[in-house]
Amino acid sequence: MTNDSRDTTDTGNTIPAPVTDEAGRSTAQAPSGADAAPAPVVPGTPGSHVSLFSAKRLREGLIGALVACLVIAFAFVIVNLSDTGSSSAMQYTNLNYDVQTQPDGSLSIVEDVTVQLKSRDDDTPWHQIYQTYTLDSRQLSSITGVSVTQIFDNHMSTTYTKQDFQDPGSISSSTWDSRYAGHWYLYDTTDAKDFDPTTDAVTPNADGSTKKTLELGWNIAEASSGTYTFRIAMTFDDVATQYSDISYFQWEPISAQNTVPIIKCTGTIHMPHGADSSDVAAWLHSDANSTYSIADDGTMTFTVTHIQAGQYLDPVFIVDNSAMGDVQRTAPDTGADASSGTTTSSAGMRQTIIDQENQKRSDYLAAQQHEARLSIMLVIAMIVLGVLLIIWAMVGAFVSYRNSQYRGGMQYWREPPAMSPAAAARLNAVLEGTGEKDVTSRSFSSTLLSLASKHCIVLAPGPHDWYAGIDLTQADQSALRPYVADIASSHSRHKESLTTTIALTVRRGAPLKAFNLSVSERRLLELLEDCAAELGRGQFDLNELTEQMPKSTGMNGLLVSYKSFENACTSEFDELGAITSQFRLCGVPAIVGFVYLFGLIAILLSTSLPMVRYLAIVAGLVVSAFVSFATSYGSTTAISPEGQRWAQQVQCFKNYLLDYSHFNDRDVRDLVLWDRYLVYAAAFGISKKVIAQLYMAMPQMRDITWVDSQLDNSLMYLYVSPRANMYSGGVDQTYGGGLPGDAFGGFGDFGANLEASFHDVASVFETATSGTGSDYGGGSFSGGGFSGGGGGAGGGSFGGR
Repeated sequence: MTNDSRDTTDTGNTIPAPVTDEAGRSTAQAPSGADAAPAPVVPGTPGSHVSLFSAKRLREGLIGALVACLVIAFAFVIVNLSDTGSSSAMQYTNLNYDVQTQPDGSLSIVEDVTVQLKSRDDDTPWHQIYQTYTLDSRQLSSITGVSVTQIFDNHMSTTYTKQDFQDPGSISSSTWDSRYAGHWYLYDTTDAKDFDPTTDAVTPNADGSTKKTLELGWNIAEASSGTYTFRIAMTFDDVATQYSDISYFQWEPISAQNTVPIIKCTGTIHMPHGADSSDVAAWLHSDANSTYSIADDGTMTFTVTHIQAGQYLDPVFIVDNSAMGDVQRTAPDTGADASSGTTTSSAGMRQTIIDQENQKRSDYLAAQQHEARLSIMLVIAMIVLGVLLIIWAMVGAFVSYRNSQYRGGMQYWREPPAMSPAAAARLNAVLEGTGEKDVTSRSFSSTLLSLASKHCIVLAPGPHDWYAGIDLTQADQSALRPYVADIASSHSRHKESLTTTIALTVRRGAPLKAFNLSVSERRLLELLEDCAAELGRGQFDLNELTEQMPKSTGMNGLLVSYKSFENACTSEFDELGAITSQFRLCGVPAIVGFVYLFGLIAILLSTSLPMVRYLAIVAGLVVSAFVSFATSYGSTTAISPEGQRWAQQVQCFKNYLLDYSHFNDRDVRDLVLWDRYLVYAAAFGISKKVIAQLYMAMPQMRDITWVDSQLDNSLMYLYVSPRANMYSGGVDQTYGGGLPGDAFGGFGDFGANLEASFHDVASVFETATSGTGSDYGGGSFSGGGFSGGGGGAGGGSFGGR
């Protein structure tokens, strides 16, 4: 190859020669082993403005924001599911009651329930579904008239028959399905026997309290999961208590002891024939989200949603005695509230109970108002903190991005930067925001190429067994080209063949001063020498290096050598003093954002107000999107004032390589520089683009004869010869168009294959070394239920086994 001795006068887009001092030395000082510092070219305005906008980082930021929204939305869904009980193995998806109040104070109940059974963690199958109720002499004497019917999707049904209770745990699956499935039972768990209403009922008594617990259950065929719909009819006897003017009852279909979540519960409670709204006053006690209304005939309808474990549902009624004259249980007016045990001296109970219920409602609404005020303050704080956090994160992102860029006015730099390839890869990563994994791969690849350009090693495409009997350190590349093309064709697209062979030209212990190696280059050369020593030969491929790594352990193993190389790369970059931390601009907002999100999750778990929950979710999505965007867009590292000099060399040289074809004074004499150009192109991750620029600038490289004569035994030959071979073979390519990639049986893009191999090697080494409402006193009404207390007749709770 010829030396560059031409005139360097700047004309048009020409590039002036490096600036040197009187002794001919470069004016920039380079660390040992780095390329001499070149002169700047095509200067701009010093201190020119640096844009805050980067299209590449904008794309990355938007992707990060989208991913964050999806992750946060998923997290909120999980939190909401756990909060609503959707993760429970058993839940009632729909529960409806149709209740007729009888003149004797009993309730005729028809219950339609859809039960969802999920697979249990211990894989225990389901056999029984049951409901538990409490008989109490003060409000429920017995349960009679039971029937259980299973309703199918095709509107067909099966009526279950009564049978004694059976424990499914001691019965085989076949026996259970054939003898016990399709039956219901009513079991007295207090006395441990089946319940007989004719002999086991408790006596209605307003003064005492005799209690026993009943389990009403039905047996299903053994199943690991499934959804079932049933209709249960039953009568709750003697629920009401009669006072001098009214009859009172509080029915509790769902008690605070229930552990089965219920998605939706609806109900209609009819009054005895002849009653109207003037005879009835009613309230709905529930600490779940509920609404209810009272019609003109006194009928109550209610809807309760998302009833969780520990929440209750108690409709409360007072009915004029003219409509309920047959109630058996009576009490004097001093026995005011049967459920609470409070007393009064008034002559009539109607107004007393109305006053009590209205007081409960007022207390509940006052508590709700207090919670609402706190919630409004919380919402305002959420919004203000969220907005401040977004502003902080976004300002930090754009400012930190600007601080991580080269801010000088120079546009191009002619020669490689005065630093090692590994240091250049790291500084370029700061400028473009490259991930750590890519930095590691680029450091390894550029340093290996640098060893090849300094003739410490020879690189050849394909695995080492292609070159059995061939000493690559002595062979001419042009002479090997036909052989490589032929053997590559027979191994086209074989993954194991897409590697690179390394041949050491420098033996262990030989003097290295003449090669002017940086510390990182010496450490990588030592790694290659260690691998050669372990394999027992000086030629091996990158696949073998990767395979040998896990086998090589101990104090002098390949992992230790690789770690020394990584440490050297880091030290060389640190010695430049090119960067400073700006974690407060980009890192701290991300940490505060995580704390903010955890706070929102705590709010979701602690509040039952829908508005606050929805705002928490919206705030979480918005803040996470902006903070994630800012984290992706910004940089925790800034270019220091001293680092601007180094950033100038890296950024301007990178610009020069990417725009190489635009300069009209470049010719074949520049090829003497291109072995080093390719080293830094690999450090910047732009090898393919740079080769494309070279092809556009020098069309003669399409001629394989010219390439053989001018570039033989250079690093460039590996990149150029396969493509030149293809062009010379008559493949039609438009000037400046896409580069051929199928020459040599798929090995035409040596740079792409080489970089892929480097990435695999670096990944293996890194893995191995890492590690409110108004009072109500009668008449029609609609509104929301309130937490007025439970403990009514029945005390229902549900379960399955």
